[in-house]
Amino acid sequence: MSSRPELQAPPEFFYNDTEARKYTTSSRIIEIQ
Repeated sequence: MSSRPELQAPPEFFYNDTEARKYTTSSRIIEIQ
């Protein structure tokens, strides 16, 4: 079980990380424009 940390971490962790990257990318695009 310990060999698969992604199964132990809550789905919200990965979801929030994806949203955070998406938000950062959007912020960069806005700054460029």
